[in-house]
Amino acid sequence: MFIKNGHGYYDSNGQQHSGRGQYLALFSWNDYKAADEIRMACETCRRLKSARDAATGSPEWVERCAGYEMPDRCDTHTGVHSGIEEPRYPNGNSRLWATVRVCALSQLGHFMMGTIRIGGKSITVSGSIGNDGLPLDVQEVPANWRDKLVQVPQDVASAYWTDNGHNDIGSARDPLRQWARETFK
Repeated sequence: MFIKNGHGYYDSNGQQHSGRGQYLALFSWNDYKAADEIRMACETCRRLKSARDAATGSPEWVERCAGYEMPDRCDTHTGVHSGIEEPRYPNGNSRLWATVRVCALSQLGHFMMGTIRIGGKSITVSGSIGNDGLPLDVQEVPANWRDKLVQVPQDVASAYWTDNGHNDIGSARDPLRQWARETFK
């Protein structure tokens, strides 16, 4: 969602575009991607995964394991749930983090698509807040840059989680925009 600028226009072919403006991108925690990150940082987990990938389907592997599938992580990382202590607000909703980046959107089929840069990485965004009305995953942001994301206050996040329209942010637009304009001056 644009919090400033980002005026829209149509080109000579009828395709919709927006000018460059300050784009609010929301992020939420993804337990599966977090566990994968933790596992991939472990040398033992990486070796098991790569050994499984290399051996899958080979007759020697099937005979040696008698059809037993090799684990894709070590005993230490079995059951790893997430890398942060509490990815939810006290009311049970998933926490939201935000950043504002300069972005321009262009129509691609039925979608408005663009790219934001965070910590030297390009992240593709679509629609109102990054993922067609849904938050992007925190794990898309480089690990050394995640602490720069700003946590959205619980009351503003509750408005988002309560009334989130299909492919848009519903009535949460105004509280989110107001909070973002005050926070990202």
